[in-house]
Amino acid sequence: MPEKPADLAALLGTSPDSLLAAGQERYQNQTFDSARAIWNVELTRTLQKHDKKAEARVRMWLGLVAWKLSDYKTARHEG
Repeated sequence: MPEKPADLAALLGTSPDSLLAAGQERYQNQTFDSARAIWNVELTRTLQKHDKKAEARVRMWLGLVAWKLSDYKTARHEG
């Protein structure tokens, strides 16, 4: 999976600003590993932009997906 937001967005056929929504779609379809991979790239993008609100949203979703995958330590850390 591409690590750069623009590359991942191009692969998914969306804009980099829509990566959060792309991850949410995968989460709703219970493809948690795909959602986590997308949100990890989105987290990188938000950190580069210094967008604390967007970072908090992504970390919340990463915590939820970690919980679904029974990774409770990561869920507590992220969520």
